[in-house]
Amino acid sequence: MSQERPAKRVSAKSVRMIRIERRKAMNTKLLRHCRRAFPAFLLPALVLAGLATGPGARQDDEPSIVSHMKSINRNLRRLRRDLREPGEVSALLSIVASMKEKALAAKEESPLKTPDLPEPDRKPFLEAYRKAMDGLISDLGHLETAISKRDWDTARDLVSKLYDLKRESHQEFQKKEEGG
Repeated sequence: MSQERPAKRVSAKSVRMIRIERRKAMNTKLLRHCRRAFPAFLLPALVLAGLATGPGARQDDEPSIVSHMKSINRNLRRLRRDLREPGEVSALLSIVASMKEKALAAKEESPLKTPDLPEPDRKPFLEAYRKAMDGLISDLGHLETAISKRDWDTARDLVSKLYDLKRESHQEFQKKEEGG
């Protein structure tokens, strides 16, 4: 009797690594092709014309409130992931401190939706926005306390509450995307 071999199990990490290697190989091939096909004398002209931009150009164009909010969101995702298996308390506290710092900076900004509102609605809109940001900062303070006391269940609950606050606040204060 022949024995069938069980299928070899491939971990998700190795699948990701294979995909990354394939992408790198394709990018290298594309880059070689572009080097051959692209006339070198056009590059300085494009740079002078402002058509060739570096990798950081997109961030320079975005308003500071967007960069603050993106930073808060990145840290919130990281915090949620790190709280699944809590490790070093100081690392978690530094994430929360960074979120607080960005929230304080974002509180001083105006949402992108503000200029689109009629003049009489702007002041109440900004007051509601600042009140929501105060709520975020307060919740971050409670989260900081829970982490420093190593109360992981409360910390996880507060992170869930922050996600709910984010969803509600974005519906109220974020500018709606056009045509999407």
